[in-house]
Amino acid sequence: MNYYELFGLMPDATDEEFEAAYLRLREKYREDRWLDGEAGNEAARKLTELENAYKELTVERKRQ
Repeated sequence: MNYYELFGLMPDATDEEFEAAYLRLREKYREDRWLDGEAGNEAARKLTELENAYKELTVERKRQ
């Protein structure tokens, strides 16, 4: 999976753009996970996916 697509960014995005996209999506999924039914479950899965992608990309970006 291309993690940059998850964030809606290109690989050449600045650190500031990367951080802003992460914070915006994290807030969205944190709120949506409390929805009833499958919508809440999907938001919880997306939040987990987002956190994992953020960790991996952070490490990758520091290496560069």
